[in-house]
Amino acid sequence: MLAHKIQGYTIFCDDVRQEISGQTTYVGVYNGVINFSGSAPQTLPTFNMLISILAEPDIVLGDNLVVKVFAPGTEKAIMEISSDLDEAIAKKGEALTESQVMYLQIPVTFRNMKFLEKGVIKVRGYANGHEFKFGALAIAFQNVISHT
Repeated sequence: MLAHKIQGYTIFCDDVRQEISGQTTYVGVYNGVINFSGSAPQTLPTFNMLISILAEPDIVLGDNLVVKVFAPGTEKAIMEISSDLDEAIAKKGEALTESQVMYLQIPVTFRNMKFLEKGVIKVRGYANGHEFKFGALAIAFQNVISHT
């Protein structure tokens, strides 16, 4: 089944730092939901996603992989990136065998990201005429109760 040939996940956070030692530090990781205090819209100064994709080369090679991010309150994707996987591997100078898995990371940073309404941010991939789910994050707005 094609769904098992391309898989992915997304880490949603405030910041991603690449350390000199080769480690990656994630700051302010969101676990399934962003809860804003107050009503919509709300803005985050920085909002990061690290999209990780694993694909078996026999399915993906020769095709473009398109990754899109959808946000509540918008009709079109707020981000779209296309990768020619054959070209990416050729630049790296390696040929993948059928037993290997290709691993692709896409770091995404939004500045002054405005969240317009409650809903779900969705990260989706498209290749070979199929859609792949690479992650989602719920957006919620909580009314602040005043005790005055």
